[in-house]
Amino acid sequence: MVPCKRASPFFIISAALLLSSLACIAFTQTIEAISPTQAYPSPPENDSRPQCEDCPAIDYQYDSDGRPILSGVEQSLGSEHFLIHFTTEGQDAVPSMDYVSQILQTLEYVWEKEIDLFGWIAPPPDGAIGGDSRYDVYLQEILADDTFGYTEASEGIDGDNPNSPQQELRASASYLVLDNDYAGSDDFSVGTFDPLDVMRTTAAHEFNHSIQFGYDAEEPADWLWEATATWMQDEVYDEINDSYEDLLAVFKSPDTCQIAYGGEERTEDENHWYGEWIFLRYISERYGSWTVRAIWEQAVKLDGYEAIATALAGQNTSLEEVFPAFSIALLTRDFEEGSDYPTVRLEGKARSGDIFTPVDGVGQMAADYVEIIAEGVVTLQLTEPDLHGLLIGLTNNQASVFSLPENKISVDASAFDYLYLIIINLEQAKSEADCYFNRYEVLVEPGGNPAAAEHQFLTPNFIPPQVEPLQPPDSFGNSADAPTQLLPDYLPADYKFVAAYTMNADEFDSDAIWYAPGGGEVTVVDFYGPGEADYLSLYASPSPYDDLNSWLAEAGYQPDATAFYSLRGVQMLVEDYSNENGPFSYAYMIHEGQFLALEGTIKVQEMQWVLESLLSK
Repeated sequence: MVPCKRASPFFIISAALLLSSLACIAFTQTIEAISPTQAYPSPPENDSRPQCEDCPAIDYQYDSDGRPILSGVEQSLGSEHFLIHFTTEGQDAVPSMDYVSQILQTLEYVWEKEIDLFGWIAPPPDGAIGGDSRYDVYLQEILADDTFGYTEASEGIDGDNPNSPQQELRASASYLVLDNDYAGSDDFSVGTFDPLDVMRTTAAHEFNHSIQFGYDAEEPADWLWEATATWMQDEVYDEINDSYEDLLAVFKSPDTCQIAYGGEERTEDENHWYGEWIFLRYISERYGSWTVRAIWEQAVKLDGYEAIATALAGQNTSLEEVFPAFSIALLTRDFEEGSDYPTVRLEGKARSGDIFTPVDGVGQMAADYVEIIAEGVVTLQLTEPDLHGLLIGLTNNQASVFSLPENKISVDASAFDYLYLIIINLEQAKSEADCYFNRYEVLVEPGGNPAAAEHQFLTPNFIPPQVEPLQPPDSFGNSADAPTQLLPDYLPADYKFVAAYTMNADEFDSDAIWYAPGGGEVTVVDFYGPGEADYLSLYASPSPYDDLNSWLAEAGYQPDATAFYSLRGVQMLVEDYSNENGPFSYAYMIHEGQFLALEGTIKVQEMQWVLESLLSK
């Protein structure tokens, strides 16, 4: 289990790229995400955090109890439940005693809300570590590492939490660290938030991690740690709303596997663990905020989805009922503050007489949204039996909901201003390594016997969503350098954009017929894969031919007929040149006057998906 710290909004996009590979050290794990380029220079021997050569000039040191050693003489200020440790010297110096007092007041307010009002259990005491049994908070310069705060389990303090009526087996005491002044924290946000507001929501977020440790310090559902803590910061400080920016990870990438951190295959789902707080928001608005607490009460003995399912069963419902309803709420923005939320991203549009194929598919416990463009009665069919469909018709701020028996339904499309098919994957991934995209097709045919809606509800917050292109992460280069239409929406796992540049057809010599048959300038877009020799290159140039057959006749080459296929009236050629060294394939397509040639160390099926995603541009 490696739940992460609350990092600055811009930085956290890349901060967890290494997170899933870190091993858990029972009861001593720091709740934080570490940057691949900025880590702690001198961690203690039992710390699993990655190191780097080019680190900030911050010397983190720890005492024999594993607690931070501050840069100057340590002072303390206490209240009923907290003991704050700070210094007025060196890099960790606080700006004033008033600032320390404000943090202390904030922490007591957070305690009052999360424990006294919301009914969560208090964290286990740590004995006399830090001075006494009150909860220890350290003020340290951590914003230079783009970290707002983190919570860490205390060494050797584990087992039962004496503050709860039940018997815990994996509870742990902990301490938390907040920045010493939050100076400049307003520069990190998409919006503008007062540094004290950042401190307040960070305190609410991190203290919820402290509480989570008191239920189950080894809970393996990493996403649940961050989704809950982010949900809690919005519960405690509902008026601040700095968690709204995390929503983009879910609304703009609703088909990402729920338990995936995100940011590895597409920019849109970066920070996904945090954005999943909206799922808990849906549960709390429909079934009461105590239901979220009940998930962690069940986590004492159960893990992940089992804990969630058992908590929902206590409300006479199930994940199989809640998740489809939540997916509808994303489309209609059917939340108490939904008018301020983003609009969901459409996967695409399916027209009558068309077969719609998505860019990649839909991950586990996730959903795709496809707009149906049709007039009159049409019949829809979802081809993948392991997925589930819901049809939503909207008109005059009212939604009509249709289920799809056997993934097929007929409806009068003319009765609605907007018609959307939601494709839902209810499979539950056991770990992030198990996440994958389940592909499907949607068939839209005229005619049929229209069904009646199962139920209707008002949608005052609905705004029509749009199809938005997906962007690969800028791990190796700046994807803005490449024309948008040449950036595939689908890339094989761990393939990243590298560079875009131009060449002259003459540079290909006799091979120009295969890369730029029309001569002139060629745009090249390169991607690197996970291995040293893994690559994918795309070549685009004006085409002198209307179809591939004319080009092949000029080249004097006749491929095997099985290498051809068509999609949406566009002919494609994909050839397999794999051998004992691994997969390799070539692909060709003429589309909108462009000759596109692709080559790379990927399987034929993956190359087909790359081509299809380019066709959707």
